[in-house]
Amino acid sequence: MLFNLWLKVFSHPISYFVLREKNKQITDVLVLFDDVGLIIEVKARAIGVLKDDKENKSLDWAAKYLKKALGQISGAVRAIKMNKMQYVENQTRGRVMFEIDRFPWLYGLVILHHSSEAYDPAELVPPLSKMKVPVHVLSFRD
Repeated sequence: MLFNLWLKVFSHPISYFVLREKNKQITDVLVLFDDVGLIIEVKARAIGVLKDDKENKSLDWAAKYLKKALGQISGAVRAIKMNKMQYVENQTRGRVMFEIDRFPWLYGLVILHHSSEAYDPAELVPPLSKMKVPVHVLSFRD
């Protein structure tokens, strides 16, 4: 229960940056705590849905969506560092002005929900090791 309260107060599940003309969501969840910004991307696969064997390879799915999540984290980091994000908002705190100087430490977290054999994310998607911020990859099956 305490964690749920912490998450409501310090996370911004509806995080937007302003492109001067319009709003655009940049990440699934942005957690701001102390001087750290944690950029979270979640990708889920319907485990019971079967398609053609070519499309149903679990490692292919993991590689495709891990690459996509890394691209989204890179875009979020770029937007944050270019100061395009002017505010964040959530149901508990409402709209809060975002000041990049208060969050010098940025980290990424990718959560993949799928069924597959074990793999090393850095071997599956080598660009993971070249990200501008540290990124951790977790799976519900780890």
